[in-house]
This record gives sequence, C-alpha cells and structure tokens, in this order.
Amino acid sequence: QIVLRPGRRPATVKIFDRYISSQYLAALGSCTGILVVLYVVIDLFTKLEEFLEVKQGMLAFVFQYYAYRVPQFLLHLAPVLTLIAAMLLVVKLVRQNELVPMIASGTSVHRLLLPVLVVSCLVAVGMAALEEYGLPEIEQRVRETKDVLAGDEQRDNLILRDDANQVVVVRRYDPGAKVMKNVVVLQTGDAVTITGEGLKPA
Repeated sequence: QIVLRPGRRPATVKIFDRYISSQYLAALGSCTGILVVLYVVIDLFTKLEEFLEVKQGMLAFVFQYYAYRVPQFLLHLAPVLTLIAAMLLVVKLVRQNELVPMIASGTSVHRLLLPVLVVSCLVAVGMAALEEYGLPEIEQRVRETKDVLAGDEQRDNLILRDDANQVVVVRRYDPGAKVMKNVVVLQTGDAVTITGEGLKPA
C-alpha cells in the first residue's frame, strides 16, 4: 500500500509510470508474440508442400522466409497491436482494482496513461524507421524467397524498382536460369528499352 506524504507525490507518480510502462510492454509483447506465432503457423501449413520441394537447406530457408516476412507483418499491424495492448492494460488495472486507488491518490487518468502514449510513440518511430531504411531491403529478400519457391516456373509482367529509383518492367523472368527477357527501364522523362533474348540480373 502506498502512503502519500506531503512532497512525495512526484515520487509516487514515477512509481506509477514505471509500473504502467512495464505492464503495457508486457501486454504489447504478449499480443505481438501471439499474433506472430499464429501468422507463422497458419502460413507454414498453407505453404508446406512448397517448402518440401526446396531441395537444399529447407529448415534454413523456412527460417529465412519468415525472418523477412514477420517485419512486414508487424509493420502493418503495429497500430492495431498498440491499441489492443492499451485496452488489455486498462482491463487488467480495473479487474485487479488498481486503477481506482491510483486515481484516488490524486493522479488523473490522463496522467496515468501518459506512459502508454510515450511507448506507443516510440513504437511508431521505430516502425517509421523500419519502413524508411529497412523495408526496401526486406522487400528485395522477400522477392528472392518467392523466386526460390517458384522454382523453374517462369513469371510474366514483373514491375520492379532499382536503387536509382527507376521503374523496371520485365515481361518474362526465368528464376531457374535467372534471366530476364524483354526488359523496359523507365527513366524520368523518357523510356529506354533493352532488347535481346535475355538479360541476367546483377
């Protein structure tokens, strides 16, 4: 039980901040872990036959496959996860009769939930940094793993973007031979067509 004395309220507020922050992080971690496990399990059973066709290093490939897709998954669901975690935190505080004593100590509800807002903003900044700096590389790796699962099956009408921010249109791509055919590179203001039987990507 916390006994408030004159001049001790700021210390009490800090205790509340640490407690609510830890509880919110625990709820956020639990929600994230559960959804990631469900996503991986469901997607794994859906693509199990395709994974079994991988000739070498199947387990390593499966790990790599989901290591690149989980960040994409979290990037799309981060706002929903923070909201669900905040709701679970409030429900837990109410069920355990912790919220009313905190408010009775003189701390408003808005001040109590300030750590939730701070942590959510940090998560948003992290997701923005991931989207800005990590997502292009992740998307490239995701395309490579898709090509491995596709095997020798040719793919038509691919639209890619290179490091120079140019749009590359590939009419046909052979993953087995790693050859692109009928490639069109769209530059700013004009288009350059690369002709020939095939072009091997760098």
